[in-house]
Amino acid sequence: MIGSVGYVATRTIHQLIDRNINTVGPGLGTTTANLPLAKLYGRTIAMNMWDGIGTSNYHSLQALLTKRLTQGLMVRSSYTFGKSLSMADEDGWTSWQGDGTGSR
Repeated sequence: MIGSVGYVATRTIHQLIDRNINTVGPGLGTTTANLPLAKLYGRTIAMNMWDGIGTSNYHSLQALLTKRLTQGLMVRSSYTFGKSLSMADEDGWTSWQGDGTGSR
């Protein structure tokens, strides 16, 4: 019987996130007149831009067990325990809400 155990990890920094730059700052109310681009250019709708402020990481423990049987037969079992934390969804798309969390 042969076994192996491995650790796999990845880390992403400067992940691109789509964020709205035409948002009202804290304490300025929620009226569209307080939007920064409304004051400058009269634009009251969202103005999204890509910004590299996101992070993500992945950690996993991978185990493999192999047993060779008679007549060339083999039984193999594997297991992976993993955890991923990211500011993006599973398809890689996210929007920055300004509260420290990414959401769609």
